[in-house]
This record gives sequence, structure tokens and C-alpha cells, in this order.
Amino acid sequence: MNLRKKSEVLKHFKNNRQISLALKISAQAVGEWTEDIPELRSYQLAEILKKRESEKTKLKLARKLIDHIETETMGD
Repeated sequence: MNLRKKSEVLKHFKNNRQISLALKISAQAVGEWTEDIPELRSYQLAEILKKRESEKTKLKLARKLIDHIETETMGD
């Protein structure tokens, strides 16, 4: 995932405030970034998004399992 440009990061986070909350830094610090964001922050944001996607996948699988169990128990 290429998150080296602020415009790319903003596709995943709504605004500077959301970025700052994810990174636990001030919105002012994010506001000072140019289009090229700091390398460490790029890496951190990529890791946050990977974790977020992993959690979404786990939730989808859990929902499918629950639906399957409910369907099976209704047939009894």
C-alpha cells in the first residue's frame, strides 16, 4: 500500500483530524505535512490500515459463521 502522499492517505481517512487520531499526534502536526508525508508516518499508517482490513475480514467471517449456525439450528 503506497501511502507516501497526503492525497492517498486522505482517501482512507476523512481529514487531518482522523489521521492525527489514528497516529496519536496533533492535527496541527498533520496539517504541517506537505504532499510528501514523513516516511515513518507513512509506514505507521500502512500498518494501521492493514490491521483495520484484517479486523474487517475477521468480522465478516464471524458474521458468516453466525448466519450458518443460525440456519443450521433453524432446520432442527
